[in-house]
Amino acid sequence: MRTFATLALLSVTGLGCRDKAAPPPPSTAAPLASSAPAAEELTVRHKSVSNRHYLLLSQRSPSMELRLKRPNRFDPKLLLCVPGTYTSPEGQVEGAVIESGKIVRDQAMPWEGLLSVRRGTPTVSWQKQRLGKEALQRFAQGGGSLLQGHLLVGEGKPRPLKPSPLLERRALFIGASGSFAVVESEGPVELGVFAQDLVALGARAAMNLDMGRWSEGFYRVRKGSEPVTLGKDFRSTAKQTNWLVLVAQ
Repeated sequence: MRTFATLALLSVTGLGCRDKAAPPPPSTAAPLASSAPAAEELTVRHKSVSNRHYLLLSQRSPSMELRLKRPNRFDPKLLLCVPGTYTSPEGQVEGAVIESGKIVRDQAMPWEGLLSVRRGTPTVSWQKQRLGKEALQRFAQGGGSLLQGHLLVGEGKPRPLKPSPLLERRALFIGASGSFAVVESEGPVELGVFAQDLVALGARAAMNLDMGRWSEGFYRVRKGSEPVTLGKDFRSTAKQTNWLVLVAQ
């Protein structure tokens, strides 16, 4: 294939015995909150649109990076790692690529989606004109990172998309207030329907991320916790070329 209150996740274990004859009244205590700083946690939410279920992963104070070397799954500071844009049959990142101010590839593709990361904050833009080398050079001077991909949502509306098979999907979602999330379907969905659902979830802009055989990623709910695997088809994991990560601060 070519590709917001924060909820604290708590694990409750060891339910004790109760007096069966006199069940306790409902608890009125306030819910427990994690003591970890927000920048060390991942916000994990589950939402549904017309019985289609989605996983939303975000960081309150985003610290996103583009990496072109495989991230270490066991790095305790990595809260999220997912493949970014597409990889060519020759094993190269497709489209224009800038990593931390360095132009890695200047061969732009005619895709409308443009993901830029500046000082850890991701933005999805609607690129209505093909990127030229001068534009790439100007962007690189600011020290940010950049990837191209297919735009699924622009200006709060789903983009026209060709019919596609039912597959698991993933996208980078930007909300009206500039908030973001990586959204992953919890089952196969047609790409156009996915774009419509992203709008229903509040997207003002969204760019497709690589999935299919390239879907393997992971997340952890807080710094140092065990990683949770994302994706289902890992046949091309060894060929992945680019990743988006969220780093605990």
